[in-house]
Amino acid sequence: MTLKRVRLGTDSSGRPVIFDERTAYKVALLRKKFPKLVVVQGSYSDADASAGVHKGGGTVDFRTWNLTRKEIDAVVRYARAKLGLVAWYRTTAQGFDPHIHAVDAGNPTLAQGAKNQVAAFHNGRNGLASNGRDDGPRVKLGVVAYPPKAKPRNLIPPRRYVVTADRLHARRAPSMAGGKNIAATRKKGFRFTGRQIAVDPESGRTFIRAVARWYDATHLDLLASKKG
Repeated sequence: MTLKRVRLGTDSSGRPVIFDERTAYKVALLRKKFPKLVVVQGSYSDADASAGVHKGGGTVDFRTWNLTRKEIDAVVRYARAKLGLVAWYRTTAQGFDPHIHAVDAGNPTLAQGAKNQVAAFHNGRNGLASNGRDDGPRVKLGVVAYPPKAKPRNLIPPRRYVVTADRLHARRAPSMAGGKNIAATRKKGFRFTGRQIAVDPESGRTFIRAVARWYDATHLDLLASKKG
């Protein structure tokens, strides 16, 4: 899977913050949980202090002077256990301006230095040149599906639709990841009751579900309900 680069404003030093889309999604989830987090370095950066770790995708640093130690520890644990981000609290004693450093384990855009840090984590080490013991929580890395699965929601009451395209292919799922066309097709004028709706997170298109199949709403018209 090819991951696109996305720019999300600037960091605390005014430099552009660039991530691959998978890391951007995980950073957004982490910041939703911890709104006080501020990015001080994104990915695709060649800052000297980073030793090449940030040259690829899948990496991020967060400010910590605005966090308590309890909050820092909570961020590191959550990043590891819930999001699959190998996170460490880097300290003055280790030679850094204090910050949280995180690497998206398994991300195909990682630079070699970042890959080495993930390997170090799995070996119980801290990912630094000192190869010290991992000083973070030893938890199993979480797994976050990407692209995220669309979350269908019920339409109440069920609604009637008519196909407007000459032929409309059905899909197995409303997402690009699992939504390949299947053999089933519907001809123009075919009517059915749609009971769920979902949005493909990648294309932004809306799909309607009927009998375990999904149809592109672009090629459907909503029929007026009968009165009386």
